[in-house]
Amino acid sequence: RGVLDAYVKRAQATYKAPVFELTGEVPIPQRQEIVRAWSDTKGPAVIACMLQVAGVGLNMVAASQLQFIDKLFVPGLNQQAVDRAHRIGQTRPVQVFEYIARDTIEKRIEDILKSKKKLSREIIEGGDDAGWKRMLVEEAMSS
Repeated sequence: RGVLDAYVKRAQATYKAPVFELTGEVPIPQRQEIVRAWSDTKGPAVIACMLQVAGVGLNMVAASQLQFIDKLFVPGLNQQAVDRAHRIGQTRPVQVFEYIARDTIEKRIEDILKSKKKLSREIIEGGDDAGWKRMLVEEAMSS
């Protein structure tokens, strides 16, 4: 939450656009109202969201850019957050930016997410048992 607060503070000081914030502290009935206000803004606007809040049940087709400062440990939930901008009604391309700094916990999370995606893909699409076992051994040895 501290990262989101710092981002919002920086955005408010930097951009000449309204900045909306969507966190778990916002009651569920008010979340759609915030998204609607952001979507209805004429011109540029920023909406800073916690993934756990914005990744489920909201339509974010007004977005033209998504910027991920951090991610959840579950690849599907991260993808679900991206999918909020790719709904029916989206009329333009959406750019997705992920900020991952070397030698940080975010870099380690990204590595774990890549391993999970690869393992999931191999299990779902088939493939030999040796492939996913080898990946698990390699992951364990690199930790």
